[in-house]
Amino acid sequence: MGSSSSKFRKALQRGEGVEAMHIYLKHPDIKRNLDPNNSFGVNHRHNTALHYAALHGIKAFVREFLEERANPNIRNELGQNSFHSICLTNRGTEGSVDKTRAECLTNLLKWNWSNQDEATAEIDAKDEFGNTPLHYAARSGLYHCVQV
Repeated sequence: MGSSSSKFRKALQRGEGVEAMHIYLKHPDIKRNLDPNNSFGVNHRHNTALHYAALHGIKAFVREFLEERANPNIRNELGQNSFHSICLTNRGTEGSVDKTRAECLTNLLKWNWSNQDEATAEIDAKDEFGNTPLHYAARSGLYHCVQV
């Protein structure tokens, strides 16, 4: 069946934001024990909870993890940070996807001004393929993200 923690992680990885939030709120120990900067491991390409929230455009978790001191500059095994993750999508015909991801991107950029380590957001970071988040946003047709 699995623990509540593993159910939460699986829901987050699949982009099931409502299910993940239900589990997260029902089991306060998950929040207590979750470090949003920890890698989910080699089998998950070293993505963090913030990578998955960004990848699936789950605004509530992007905000929550940032409040819990998540660092959007942490890179996965492909050299991608959370800014890349937000911009990696097939927008399709769903215009709301662009706006949702732009809101997530704006939240990540706010981290730049509120973090206490004086680190700056690596919005222009290149992954192992030489692509920046802007490259992925343009390729994905995320007009609002490109504008941010």
